[in-house]
Amino acid sequence: MGKANRQHRNSGRWKAFRGFLLPGSLWTPRFSMAWGGCFLTLLSFDIIWCTITNYRPLGFVSTYLFSATLALIMALPAFISHRRWPQLLLLLAVDALLEANLMYCRTYFEAIPPASYLLAGNAAQFSDSITSSLNLLDLLLPSIAIATGIGIGRTQKPDRHRAWRPYLLTLSAAIALCAVSAITHGGMIRHISELKNECYKHAFPPVLYTLPCSFVADLTETIVPVSEEDREFAHNIINERLALARGYEQKAPVASPQKRDNLVFIFVESLEAWPIGKKVEGKEITPNINRWLSDSTTWYASKVYSQAGTGRSIDGQLLMTTGLFPTSNYVYSMRYPHSTFPSLAKELRHSLGAKSYLLSGDRANTWNQGVVAASFGIDNPMYRNNWDCSEYFGNTHNPTDKSLFRQIEARMRAGEIWPEGEKAIVEIVTYSSHFPFIINPEAREISLADTYPPKLAEYITAINYADSALGQLIGYLRTRSDWDRTMVVIVGDHEGLASKRKEILENSKTWQALIDTDTYVPMIVLNATIPGHRDEIMGQIDVYSTTLDQMGVTPVWPGLGFSALSPLSQAYASGAPEACGVSGDPAGRVCRIIAGQKRAGNAIIAADMLRDNLNY
Repeated sequence: MGKANRQHRNSGRWKAFRGFLLPGSLWTPRFSMAWGGCFLTLLSFDIIWCTITNYRPLGFVSTYLFSATLALIMALPAFISHRRWPQLLLLLAVDALLEANLMYCRTYFEAIPPASYLLAGNAAQFSDSITSSLNLLDLLLPSIAIATGIGIGRTQKPDRHRAWRPYLLTLSAAIALCAVSAITHGGMIRHISELKNECYKHAFPPVLYTLPCSFVADLTETIVPVSEEDREFAHNIINERLALARGYEQKAPVASPQKRDNLVFIFVESLEAWPIGKKVEGKEITPNINRWLSDSTTWYASKVYSQAGTGRSIDGQLLMTTGLFPTSNYVYSMRYPHSTFPSLAKELRHSLGAKSYLLSGDRANTWNQGVVAASFGIDNPMYRNNWDCSEYFGNTHNPTDKSLFRQIEARMRAGEIWPEGEKAIVEIVTYSSHFPFIINPEAREISLADTYPPKLAEYITAINYADSALGQLIGYLRTRSDWDRTMVVIVGDHEGLASKRKEILENSKTWQALIDTDTYVPMIVLNATIPGHRDEIMGQIDVYSTTLDQMGVTPVWPGLGFSALSPLSQAYASGAPEACGVSGDPAGRVCRIIAGQKRAGNAIIAADMLRDNLNY
């Protein structure tokens, strides 16, 4: 009898506890159907996100707690309204938001930054990239929404006297459990900030804490000013870098007696290093670049680690023409376009009296690059509205690389751009090899068998086209009377395959032998004063210092990176897995600077710390 009483009491306590958490007056078939559809939507997003990044976030309790809690809030329309369309409309709107972030993640491996939601013009500009990021798995989201809407329509409509008290109690209990879960990691915002600074975990937050919580954490971090601690850290890095430039870095003896006072700096969209020197089906992918590498006046670095972040191309331009690291959690060009920036243009104007040109087929408002160009000290920027765009690929009405180069050549011959005899730095930004790598059939110079993964074949075709276009431009530059005083730098603005790399490499050992597992871009210097090849790793941030070193310029700002020609140059780059540390590093200062580039770069730009340090 006593045992039966205890079982009865325990059963009664369990029913009371279950009734508190799952009150029958709340969890009607209608609300349960709505909540289940919302929770399944969020869980499907998490799974798809993890297929792009990695599956480790699915092993955390917070992933399910936060999604279940958010689903409670998302299910409110079914709780409030007698109609099913408000719930369906909400789910479809949420699907659109989740899908936009999935497409963004497939290229940038993170959620859309808060500031980028304002860039509707950019979304239109990259419509080809966006549509090419769609995946069959994405159909799960609208399918769940439609099924949920149908299911709700078949359930009994809610009573007029809705169970607000049970709903609020359930929601409060769920929020409390989420808070406890977050506290175990030091708090949600702090944990998200820590994750975003880790190499392999920066994509976790939208899964661990849901997309809205990740957005709020990003927004909170965006509006928080640079701490005194970070300012002091950046100040020390700047002082150490300047001291090393004065005390240890000396110009290597110049092999060529002819000084270079013209620089043509070409950003080739998405150019990675692995296609260079490779053949597919007996055909060279980059025949022109291959020929230039065998020239005795060429300097070549085959392992420049891609360090571009959320801003991609605009980050690549920052890294390689200013020697600064991009800001961490938002695109620097959107939030800090008026900060004080060093640049190749300012250095060559100061040292040589060179005039500067920026020639791009893109729009000036893409990533706010028109404003940034002014901050970089560009004298003559030219954008899409300055060119004939009748020849283009896909849906993006930027001129093709060959069309752009033909027009640049014509204007140079006419003296409108860099007339012969003028000292100049000419920066050129290409676009045709931008994801999704669309080259019209009539413009292709290489064709591949159907056995190649589609995106790999398209990428090879696009890079082959870019190489052909470069051959056209370099051919003209070699005919100029000032060629012997001109240096050409060709770089990839960032890696190109993005999330497709993992998918392609897992497909076959054939592709593993063709493609680098790491994200290296090339740096090719034609008519270099100090020719040679470098096979060790360097960072994109080192391109700035290396270029000035090749030009024989002693810079006002040496850059946070190091010249690849310097005795202090390390076979290491910030963000790469290799460790820093070789002989010749004075008191470990070089490694300390490289390790601190990301943190210091963020503070330098956000707090405008070079305002009083640059005297051009």
